[in-house]
Amino acid sequence: MADLLIRALKQKDRVTLAAMIRKMVEKAGNSDLLNIIVPDDKASAADDKTRQDLFSRVGVNILKMMLETIESDVTAWFRDLIGGKTEEEYSDLPFDIEIRIIEQIVASPEANNFFSGALRLSRKMQGLAEQYQKEKTR
Repeated sequence: MADLLIRALKQKDRVTLAAMIRKMVEKAGNSDLLNIIVPDDKASAADDKTRQDLFSRVGVNILKMMLETIESDVTAWFRDLIGGKTEEEYSDLPFDIEIRIIEQIVASPEANNFFSGALRLSRKMQGLAEQYQKEKTR
C-alpha cells in the first residue's frame, strides 16, 4: 500500500483543531493541557532547528492527548485529511496510520506556525497568571 498523504492544511483545519483543543481542555482539564506544553527557555535564544524541534514536540503531544481524550473527533478530522475516508475504510488502514498522519501534520509549515503560535500564547497566558497570583498575594 502506498503511503497516504494528508492534503494541504487550510483555515478550516485551524478552526477544527482549535475546537478540538477546546473540547479536550474541557474533558482533560487545564492543568493536563499545560503539562504537555513543556517550556524550554533555551528555545527563545536557540537556532531555528531547536525551535522547530520544540514546536514539533508540542504539536505531537497535543495531537496524542487529543487522540486519547476525544478520539472520535480526531479520527473524523484525520479521515478528512486523507481524502474523506469512511469509518470502514479508515479502520482497514495500517495499524500505525495515526502516527503517519500526526507526523505529516507536524511536519507541515501550516501546523508549525499554528503550534508555535499556541506555544507563545500559552507562555504569555502562564506569565499573566503568575503575575496575577503575585499581585493577589500582596
